[in-house]
Amino acid sequence: MIDNDDKKLEEIIAQMDKTALCCKKHYRCTSKKCFEICKAAEFSKTHLMCLEENPMKCEFASCLGGKQFVCFCPARMYIYKKYKK
Repeated sequence: MIDNDDKKLEEIIAQMDKTALCCKKHYRCTSKKCFEICKAAEFSKTHLMCLEENPMKCEFASCLGGKQFVCFCPARMYIYKKYKK
């Protein structure tokens, strides 16, 4: 479960909100409901492999070619590193 008092995550989201790449999913991965977290796996130290069924709907997914997509969402990466989810 995501810690609601995670100040670092709040800072990341605040920074994201200031950019053109705001989360159209309303930061569902930061909610207390773990079942709403985007499916992802480690790809590199700075990116995740997006495992969502339709990654093209996310502005943070970038196609590597074929059906492989990399997630470059800072909030999602932070959650993966801290909570191993």
